[in-house]
Amino acid sequence: DPEVPALSVRDLGIVRDVRAAADGPGLEVVLTPTYSGCPATELISDSVREALEAAGHGPVQVTLQRAPAWTTDWISA
Repeated sequence: DPEVPALSVRDLGIVRDVRAAADGPGLEVVLTPTYSGCPATELISDSVREALEAAGHGPVQVTLQRAPAWTTDWISA
């Protein structure tokens, strides 16, 4: 997350799920933004997709899941 560079999006609890793509090869990554109007949502989605595809896990589809809403309880210890 560009606003919290000390934590990964996984540690921040933004990554809700990673699973095999339902419609073919690759992955689907489910992200929940920290709030619905987060201006960094598109940047985070693009960065996750690019990093996974560069590591050979593509194609990657990013799905935004806004419910349930993100909570600080999802931040890792």
